[in-house]
Amino acid sequence: MFNTDSIIKEVNIITKTISYLMIMLALVLVNEPLFIIFVNVFLVVITKQYPNILKINLISLGMNILNIFYPQFLWITKILILIIYTMLLKKVTKATELRYILESTLYRFQQKQITYKVLYIIYFGKYFKNNIKKLWLLKDDYAIKYNFSFLNFILKQSYRKTKDQMQDFMQMNKLRFYNNSSERTYMEKPSWESWDTNYIIIHTIIFFLACFYGR
Repeated sequence: MFNTDSIIKEVNIITKTISYLMIMLALVLVNEPLFIIFVNVFLVVITKQYPNILKINLISLGMNILNIFYPQFLWITKILILIIYTMLLKKVTKATELRYILESTLYRFQQKQITYKVLYIIYFGKYFKNNIKKLWLLKDDYAIKYNFSFLNFILKQSYRKTKDQMQDFMQMNKLRFYNNSSERTYMEKPSWESWDTNYIIIHTIIFFLACFYGR
């Protein structure tokens, strides 16, 4: 369901964002532990092929059973379910789509500096991680002994290289934002297809079920 060929991947980012907000609101409204247990069991079925997500789901299910006797812990289960949903959504959402939402939203309010800072934080972590991986491979290729000095070397070199990469990256983004209008030219605006309708209908049904049976 959540593999790279899934039709869910074709659902446009606007639809996914609206549906995500509906799920968040539904979780706020739900107060019935038994209803959330049903949600947990359903999530266990669809996440069994993803060990990491399944572990979080099983923890959430255990917490939910505890909620029957201690309702004050219900909010923890809600947060775990939102994390699970977010992780699943990430598997069927392209990075460029997330960037489109981020930039178009911030640019609409003319907060270019905020956009730059958020992009810097996101991509600095991405480049830094990749640079560490590349340098780490040297350990085996050159039979380097792993110790604190080697770790310190990797972190320093990765940090320096990442800073240089980010200068070029941010310069590119500043040029792209220069004299740009509120209409995005960065990528095509999401179009509405039949699967978008089905996706949002399913989430609307879930939302109303949560409102009527989960409170």
